[in-house]
This record gives sequence, C-alpha cells and structure tokens, in this order.
Amino acid sequence: MVKNLTGRLTPKSSTPSSISEKSDADGCVFEDGLDDLSPIQKRKGRQSNWNPQHLLILQAQFASSLRETPDGKYIITDLGPQERVHICKFTGLSMTTISHWLANVKYQLRRTGGTKFL
Repeated sequence: MVKNLTGRLTPKSSTPSSISEKSDADGCVFEDGLDDLSPIQKRKGRQSNWNPQHLLILQAQFASSLRETPDGKYIITDLGPQERVHICKFTGLSMTTISHWLANVKYQLRRTGGTKFL
C-alpha cells in the first residue's frame, strides 16, 4: 500500500516491479468498482448488523436500570450478571457483545449526557 501511494507521488521508474504493477491494477479496479456501490455502501464508519429486536431488549433492560436524581442527572447502575446471562440466552448475543454495548452506552452518557441507543 505504501509503495502504491509513493508511486503516485513520485515519477515511476522505467522498470516497475511486478508487485507495483499488480497494486496499480488492483487500484484501478477498486476505483471503478466504487461507481457500482450504493450511497449506503460508500458510507464510512462501522455498519451495524444488529437484530433490531435484540437492540430493543438491551435498550429496555439498560433504561430500566437508570435512576434519575432530583437535579435531572442519571445514575448509571450496571446490569448484573444474572440480567446479562438472561439477555445472552434470550437473544443469543455473547456476553462480550453485551458488555461492549453497555460500556459504549455508559461512555456516551458520561461524555455527552445522551446516547443514540436510548
């Protein structure tokens, strides 16, 4: 990849290596292939392949564990191991996936005060 990038910035030598020829050919095919993609496929960032029902279950469990203080802030109480196991068995999601989702939501709540997941 570095060879491909530097090759475009500097003049090419008269005898290119077979590796750089292959990279250049692959680059052209890839650029042409971008025209065939839909705008959704071109979008950058991670794509979610979550089952919407699983996400709703996680949201409901987590939202039920939030407690509002008199000054309008939320106290984040973590889902217990039994609740996580129940969600894991019901949805088929791994414990790691559930833990990562919870950590992401808690981080967003602390950082911004809101989250796109709730």
